[in-house]
Amino acid sequence: TDWERAFAPDFAEAVYAELLRCASVVLDSGRAVVLDACFPLAAQRVRARELARRAGHPFLFVECRAEASTVDARLAERGGAAWRALARRLAERWEPVAGLAPPEHAVLRTDGPLDLGPLEARLPAWPEELPE
Repeated sequence: TDWERAFAPDFAEAVYAELLRCASVVLDSGRAVVLDACFPLAAQRVRARELARRAGHPFLFVECRAEASTVDARLAERGGAAWRALARRLAERWEPVAGLAPPEHAVLRTDGPLDLGPLEARLPAWPEELPE
């Protein structure tokens, strides 16, 4: 399928390397970044944290979690089998979060109403000198 290439180790590594390269450019300009990706491998998360540290920025990995039944229902709404296969492949590759200090890891439950309060409290505010 079209998604098979995304799971080839060399392709996935190239995608994450480019994501971090782009993030580095932004961080070097003095701005913060949000990296919206799965980061299924512990080594990928560590590289992102190291990049933030080198740039003098805090790091926070937000792990989204939902009950399997909720995920399955959402995937069925998107078209079923292909999305389920993709989710299964991601789950097979997922490595538990380890090596991150508690202030660097937050769990966000996404199977009910979102409570962003605890997460927002951990993120720095938008600098007043920058336009929104």
